Amino acid sequence: MQTTSDLQAVADAIRSNDRFLLVTHENPDGDALGSLLATKLALDQLGKDSVMYLYGDAPLPREYGFMELSGILREPPPDASERVLVALDCANEARMAPDTTLLAGAPLTLDAIKDATHKVSPAVLEAALVETHTTFRLSSREVIDLDDAGVPDRLIDVLIALSYPKKFVVERASATTLVLPPSHTAS
Repeated sequence: MQTTSDLQAVADAIRSNDRFLLVTHENPDGDALGSLLATKLALDQLGKDSVMYLYGDAPLPREYGFMELSGILREPPPDASERVLVALDCANEARMAPDTTLLAGAPLTLDAIKDATHKVSPAVLEAALVETHTTFRLSSREVIDLDDAGVPDRLIDVLIALSYPKKFVVERASATTLVLPPSHTAS
């Protein structure tokens, strides 16, 4: 089920980023190709830099020849990890590419963090957040949702600190040490 917060997150991601990698599932049908092209055209209209990528070398179905799909790349672009990944009409990441290279540079989402909290050490998540420079515009409701999902307080603190870099500094030497900027420290 799609919620207003899901749509808001998508709108925020589009507004706050300029470069996108659009993908769909292998052996695409009309829904997949139409979604890919429509998203490309919409991002072009917004002045965004987007590229379409399709895994595999299977020819596109002839019945979709009327679509302007000549710009589809069949190899990931060299800067794929620097682009925001937009998966269209693809519920299974394994159908986007045979390995996880496309997802390796994908930013973490709050839902992914909630899920990963129960699968990996919080220290691993903290390091991933710090090293990928992941930020969120956390609302109080999202902080409460993170807590309700069992995300450790320390990890929530890191998420908040990374989201407000003018208020907090995360020292890389100690990935989870939160330090106020020098101008705000107590005497």
